Amino acid sequence: MYISQAETEAWQKRRYPANFISKLTDSDGEQAETQHWIGTSLACEYISRAEHDGLLEKCLSRCEQKETAVSAKGDSL
Repeated sequence: MYISQAETEAWQKRRYPANFISKLTDSDGEQAETQHWIGTSLACEYISRAEHDGLLEKCLSRCEQKETAVSAKGDSL
């Protein structure tokens, strides 16, 4: 599983809730860009529908994990 640079940096700042959440928010922006390029790859026929769906499912799963982490850390702010 790929972990973005922003997620790695967020983990290092986990003791500081505001910084942790800020870095995970940055990671959400990167995730949105990835989803865009997955859609573009499908539209340009670089990948199949099955590949697109699999990649998008992985992206959405990572989003859910980050939302859970932000919610848990946000409670301590």
